[in-house]
Amino acid sequence: MKRKVTPLNSLADVRRIREFLRGKPRDLLLFDLATQTGMEIRQILNLRVRDLADCKTGNQLIFQHPGHKPPTVLKVFATLSKSWERYRREIAPAPDDFLIKSQKKASPPTLSSVSHMINGWFAVAEVKGVKGAKSLKRTWEAFFKSRAP
Repeated sequence: MKRKVTPLNSLADVRRIREFLRGKPRDLLLFDLATQTGMEIRQILNLRVRDLADCKTGNQLIFQHPGHKPPTVLKVFATLSKSWERYRREIAPAPDDFLIKSQKKASPPTLSSVSHMINGWFAVAEVKGVKGAKSLKRTWEAFFKSRAP
């Protein structure tokens, strides 16, 4: 039986998680990419630093999908732009680095480990009834999709 994926319950939950992630620029960028753009976690994990080179407030970014899916087009809002600038300033990644690197190696973490990490955010922020990485895309659909290009 397939489990229904639910979004965060409120914008207050989004703010609480962002506050917890303030000291973790990589995790905050992952959270903001998922909740502010609607990108799937798998797609985010495949991004390189160079892919966000033009991530400035007001810019529009286009990310190609392998195969026949249409590209993901997103408009950069201030929240994402600020997270990106902080990430670049504090982590100082190389252009060819994966955007979200594993803490143990240069490649991205697995989807399973990212989902586990996200569940940890929810636990610390005391957000109930929400589980897994897909809930972040559902949060975008519930609260931020109307801003999409």
